[in-house]
Amino acid sequence: RTIKVQNLQQFSVTEILRDGRHSSNMVSIEEIVKKSNKKLPLRDLRILYKGENGRHCSILPRPQSNCIIMELESLRLLCWTDKCILLNNKTKLHEQFLNEATTSLTDGNQRTSELSTVLKLYQKSSEAEGVEFELKILESALAVTVAKFQRHLDLLKPAVDLLLQQIAADPHSAMLRRLLAVKKSLGDYESNVKNVSKTIQNLLGNDEDMTALYLTNKDRQVDEHEEVELLLESYLADLEDIQSQVKIIKDTIEDTNQFIGAHLDATRNRMIRMSLFMEMGTLSLGSGALIAGIFGMNLTHGLEEHPLAFYITCAGVSILMTSIFFKFRSNYMKLRFDTTSAYSFMVLKNFLSYVDKLEDIVSSGNSEITETEFKQALDKLVGQKVPPEESEFIFQMFDRNKDRKLSTSTELKI
Repeated sequence: RTIKVQNLQQFSVTEILRDGRHSSNMVSIEEIVKKSNKKLPLRDLRILYKGENGRHCSILPRPQSNCIIMELESLRLLCWTDKCILLNNKTKLHEQFLNEATTSLTDGNQRTSELSTVLKLYQKSSEAEGVEFELKILESALAVTVAKFQRHLDLLKPAVDLLLQQIAADPHSAMLRRLLAVKKSLGDYESNVKNVSKTIQNLLGNDEDMTALYLTNKDRQVDEHEEVELLLESYLADLEDIQSQVKIIKDTIEDTNQFIGAHLDATRNRMIRMSLFMEMGTLSLGSGALIAGIFGMNLTHGLEEHPLAFYITCAGVSILMTSIFFKFRSNYMKLRFDTTSAYSFMVLKNFLSYVDKLEDIVSSGNSEITETEFKQALDKLVGQKVPPEESEFIFQMFDRNKDRKLSTSTELKI
């Protein structure tokens, strides 16, 4: 749909020409529409009114308007065959793109930028005219965007490592708040990377869009887009590498969270155990206090004049309190050693991991193994004394015919 514009609002832009010259100007929507042969869709002009910190990313080829609209991070570009306009902002990315694009256009063979050009690597030797203007602009925009992501990641990784070390040493509330803030920041960063990556993936999945990115040389088949495809795949690989590094950092943070949870659980269990022993001691002392209270009553019971009554009573009270305390402690120790599920998991995991070594432990001359021989081999395999109930459980796992013997050929497959 064509549009007629009466609005004369001016926008501050930087115009970049084919020869690398650039200048700051004021441009109106009417001039942009006129440059695009009045075929630029109205919805595409929303890019002019977006703020500098917009997170929306898009690369929109408009072959009917002979234009490409790009929005990557804070870069907002409209590119034609002879010039490109960059909406001005005061971000560092704006300056880096301007330097990169100018250097690429003026003298591609004497680049002073640290960013490498992908198009030069894949350019065919038969192409005397070199890389198209619009593809140089596209590459410069992708290069500075990926470089920004990599730079932020290089800054973030040491900070996260230091924070995780501090949390592992002292996981107090202030450190946990910092970790939560860093995790939120990492999530926002990953979202930005995924937005750009998704934009490139959408282009790679559409042959017509990739072909439409050629504005200078438009006479080509739909599948003739090798340079653009290689360019997009190269920067997509860089973005996927960044995403993999982000995933590693997030996994490390998650491991630290699990360590903190286990540490806090262990501390809480120690406090509960201390409280339990205090209650056991209080109950034991309370039984003695009960007897002392009974004897402290002003009632005649016939033991007031007995010469050994005091000593016998004290000994009896001490024995009673000690018996009560050790009875509760015995019950506690039974409950403590009864929680063998975690140890059972460790035994099974070690056994299944080193099951190939069972052949070296079991005597090769025997065609059958008794339960006692299997338990002895299991102890050697695990490296520690396996509880009888666990070894019995593992033995039953292999004893399919329930004859209390294991065949080395059929059941153990040795």
